[in-house]
Amino acid sequence: VSQLVAFILVCTRIKNNILLLYPSNYHPNTVPPLLPDESIAFLQRTCNLDREDVEACWNAVKEDVWQGDKVLKGVEHDKALQQTFQKYGGELYPSFRSLWPPYSFCTNPDCKYVINDNGRKLQRAIEHEGILYTVTMGPIPVRTHQFTCDGCGVVYHPDYYVQTILETDERRRIYYNKEELPEILQVSTHHFVETALVRMWRSNMVHAWVSASNCARVYEDCWPEVTLPPDWTVNAILRYEYVYDGFKILSLLEFHQRHQSVFHVPQSIDQLHRFDDAMEEMNQYIKIHGQQEINHRCNKCVRHILKDSKVLEIFAVICDGVTVGRPCCGVPHCEGKLVSIRNAFCEMHADKNMVCRVKGCNQPIKTKGAKACINPEHQAAEKRYTEAGTAAFQLKQRYERARRA
Repeated sequence: VSQLVAFILVCTRIKNNILLLYPSNYHPNTVPPLLPDESIAFLQRTCNLDREDVEACWNAVKEDVWQGDKVLKGVEHDKALQQTFQKYGGELYPSFRSLWPPYSFCTNPDCKYVINDNGRKLQRAIEHEGILYTVTMGPIPVRTHQFTCDGCGVVYHPDYYVQTILETDERRRIYYNKEELPEILQVSTHHFVETALVRMWRSNMVHAWVSASNCARVYEDCWPEVTLPPDWTVNAILRYEYVYDGFKILSLLEFHQRHQSVFHVPQSIDQLHRFDDAMEEMNQYIKIHGQQEINHRCNKCVRHILKDSKVLEIFAVICDGVTVGRPCCGVPHCEGKLVSIRNAFCEMHADKNMVCRVKGCNQPIKTKGAKACINPEHQAAEKRYTEAGTAAFQLKQRYERARRA
């Protein structure tokens, strides 16, 4: 059966190749009585059939393959499958994509079911409505499922599992440690993104400086019409936070995959700060050990010179001439973290927000939200600083430059 199904599906994809090997006066709607030798050899390899079996299968199904069949057309590719599910599936099967955990049995070595080897499959399941952001079909409705093991309480999700750490009694989200990265990443409780799409967003952000908000806008412009079942409880709006979280998860998964380590984050924490510790750990590792390119030593990038009987290395450093400083605390040499990039000081030096920003002045600010004290000169300096960021000030400068020219 599997060989016959594969034979039919492959034949529907190579119809034009078969037709091309027939003479020019052969009508395209006429079913070819025989398959060309090239097609027979290809079908032998793909369907694991003998030549006689290929010819027999072609004689049996060539009418359906060539003229088309309503049922066959409804399942011949992903887009056709999605349309079939949308038309006939209703709320039970809204999409041909359904998200399940990758395991049917508990994998926790401390689970009593695993220890006793009783062969019980994961049965306690919870189903949620969700949205999957895809590359080729836009946002589609999906039903996502999670399993809970009755023996140890581990909860299995499509791309991670949640387990209580006995030593700390903390719930941790542990991503599956596999050789291949998951095809789908969960970026919120009900929203999922294809890994290929996350890679596209990441490339746009790294190489073209496209913001997460613009990545989301571009994606929504490409798929302006989204078909959801009636009374679907999850909306298909792509938030910029999903783009950022996809970026974080994919990058951290790749980092841990390269180092053959397990990627895990806190479960009972706000999504905004869920990956902070994992990113800090990754940054510290790179700070100490460097990136993969640190050992690059080609003759174009490194020059060796002899000076005072010592061999010295000169490295080429390439930059675009623009250095954008990362937001940091306003106190010199402070390594404290900013709660938000809009803040001027870290939490340890938050009291500095109530002090005049003019160097050498320690007087309190005039009012809450201001940056200067009651000194008129300091007030004038703050006014100039504020005006410099307004459109009117910039237009005035542009007009002055044009007038002088």
